[in-house]
Amino acid sequence: MSDSRSRRGVRESAGGADATEASAVATPVASAALEAVTQAAAAPGFQPEPVATAAELAPEPEPEPPVASEPAAAVAVAAAVAAPSVPAADEGWAALAESQAAIARGFEALGVEMTGIARSSFTAAADAATALLGAGTFAEAIAINNGYLRRSMDMMIDGSAKLSEVGIKTVTEASRPWMAQLNETWGGRHHLS
Repeated sequence: MSDSRSRRGVRESAGGADATEASAVATPVASAALEAVTQAAAAPGFQPEPVATAAELAPEPEPEPPVASEPAAAVAVAAAVAAPSVPAADEGWAALAESQAAIARGFEALGVEMTGIARSSFTAAADAATALLGAGTFAEAIAINNGYLRRSMDMMIDGSAKLSEVGIKTVTEASRPWMAQLNETWGGRHHLS
C-alpha cells in the first residue's frame, strides 16, 4: 500500500457523505422512538403484557382412554376390537403371513445348504493343496489335480441338486396358502373344461 493514500479514521464510515446524512437522520428517529417507549412504560397504570411460560405453551396431554370398570364391559370391548371386520381381508393377510414364513424358512434352509457346500469346497481345496505339497513327481500332481477336479464337479452337481430341492420346496410351501385361498374362492364356481 502506498503511503500517499489517506486512511480513514476509526469511526468514519466507508459510505462518505451519504452515510453520514443517513445516520444523522436515523439517530434522532431512533432516540425519539426510545423516548416514546420509555414514557409509555413510566405512565401510571401501565401494565406490561404477561409473557407465556413454557408450561403454558406446551401442548395439552391427550386424555387416557376410559378403562372399563366391570369385567363384562371389558370383555365386550375386547370382543368388539378383536372381531374381524372383513373376513376376506383377514384371510388374505393370514395367507400373506404364512407365505412369508415359508419363504423365510426356505431362505434359512438355502443358507444352511450353501454353507455346507462352501465348507465342503474349502475342505476339498485344502486336501488337494496338502496332497500337491507331498507330490514327488509331475504325474502324481496331475493325478491329485484330476481327483480334486472330479471331487469338485461331484460336489457342485450334488449341491445344485440340493439347492433345487430346497427352492422347489420353498416355492411349494409359500404358494400353498394362496392356492388354498384361490381354491376356496374359485373352486366351486368355475371349472375349466
